[in-house]
Amino acid sequence: MSKYLDKGVLGAVWLSLIVLVLVPLVFIVPAGLGLTDGNFLAPVVKFLNDERLPAVLRNTFLLATCVTIVSCILGVLFALAVERTSMRFAWLAHQMIMVPILVSPLVGAVAWVTLARPSTGFINVAWRTLTGSRDPLFSIYSFAGIALVISLHVAPYVYINVRNALQNIDGAMEEAAAILGSHTLTTWFRITIPLAMPAILSSALLVFVLTLETFSVVGLLGGPAGFVTLPFSIYLAINLPPGDWNYAAFEGLLLITITGLLMILYWKVIGASGQYAAIGGKGFRLVSKVGGKVQGMLVVVVWSYAVIAVVLPVAALLLQSFLGFTTSRFDNMIFTLANWQRLLDAPAFRLAFANTMIVGAVAATIAVVIGLFVSHFSIFERMRSLEWLAGLPLAYPGIVLGMAFIFTYNGTFIYGTLAILILAYVTQFLPFTTRALSAPVMQLDKGMDEAGKILGAYTMRRVMRITAPIVRSAVFSAWLIAFTRGIRELNVSIFLYTPATIVMPVLIWNYMEQGTFSQAAALSLLQLFAMLFLVAIAERLGRRFESV
Repeated sequence: MSKYLDKGVLGAVWLSLIVLVLVPLVFIVPAGLGLTDGNFLAPVVKFLNDERLPAVLRNTFLLATCVTIVSCILGVLFALAVERTSMRFAWLAHQMIMVPILVSPLVGAVAWVTLARPSTGFINVAWRTLTGSRDPLFSIYSFAGIALVISLHVAPYVYINVRNALQNIDGAMEEAAAILGSHTLTTWFRITIPLAMPAILSSALLVFVLTLETFSVVGLLGGPAGFVTLPFSIYLAINLPPGDWNYAAFEGLLLITITGLLMILYWKVIGASGQYAAIGGKGFRLVSKVGGKVQGMLVVVVWSYAVIAVVLPVAALLLQSFLGFTTSRFDNMIFTLANWQRLLDAPAFRLAFANTMIVGAVAATIAVVIGLFVSHFSIFERMRSLEWLAGLPLAYPGIVLGMAFIFTYNGTFIYGTLAILILAYVTQFLPFTTRALSAPVMQLDKGMDEAGKILGAYTMRRVMRITAPIVRSAVFSAWLIAFTRGIRELNVSIFLYTPATIVMPVLIWNYMEQGTFSQAAALSLLQLFAMLFLVAIAERLGRRFESV
């Protein structure tokens, strides 16, 4: 009996992954090739003859390249400042650097619209007031503005990887260089950074892929500037009359191909990182912290980033949320609570809030359960193909995944319901929950699972009674990662929502399209505070789990 139950559990896991990961891809391929309406290769011909094609591809790769360069420079400088200098309040600097990861790119774009709109942005209003100039100091509706917002959001990813690499580097060589009179910068450029190069390269690839997939920032800021990238082109192909779903599907296939190839390269770089090693006969030595002018310059960089990426955007959202109407003069500004009252009284907000919590919680729970079983089978039963399949959605840009689910479930009973949003969210969360659980499960003694087998416990019982309780801290962390992503997810839901299934990120997007900036700012603040509240709870519960 136990044998049949084990096969049933394994079959259910395989079926779940196939339905969630492979089936949407199977449905979008015929649409992208024009097979669904009988016009074979018509989307390909239209794409090749599209006059916008060169500009769209150039914009896509130029933006990704610039953002990658800027974010890698910032991330490396942040890591060096925190790990290699004796800067004061390094713990606070670390927290400030990490805040943009918690914030949706859409919220960051909303904040910078309130700061740097050409006519009524707070920065430009202050500039005109101080100088008397009629021209804005900086317009967020530009290539530079788009690159700025995305770079501020993704730079912490580089910082995390490079900081971890610096923590694991033996400081003996750096100490030897210092004894021989090498300048700090020379030591960093010739020893420290080369040793951290695998982390830098993998971070660069990750940032490049994340930028290629970005829709919300480009959609919000690129429209007025006429700046279109491939994800934004997919959105426009569907939403501009008459709407060409097959053409959008082909663009989606092209984007999946590009991101898929880059993700393969990313995993190869990660796998080759073991080739970069410093071998010595002595134990690990910590690096002495440096000070002086080098520390001073890095401190300026770190705290400037904190102001630009955290303080200014939050202050702008707060002011905008109380602003009665937009104006180009400070002396005409009137502040009121009416925006908050209108938002909290709006049925759309209450519906979006409830839908967001339901979809995020249910999808996170399902993704964690599937991820736990995938980790169990891939590690204890050596079924690595399961883990590979669960990680495949990393190559699916969110906007393409949402479109693929429309092709898959259009005309079915779940279309237009919260169920389709939950399934799409689960698919997007699977790589994160699986990888978050694989590492702690890998550290478990396989003897416990073998003992459960000997005593006749089938797979589900062993996972739920043995594995899950031991790695409960990782289970909670994985669930929280998925839930917080669900709160801020726009790319997947922008095509799947209906008026009855609207979620908070889509409501923010709609407010911005309607020009109701104050309500968009208020809702963005609520989303930000919700994320910070969840993280605070997670840290407290995490400490409690570790103490048990």
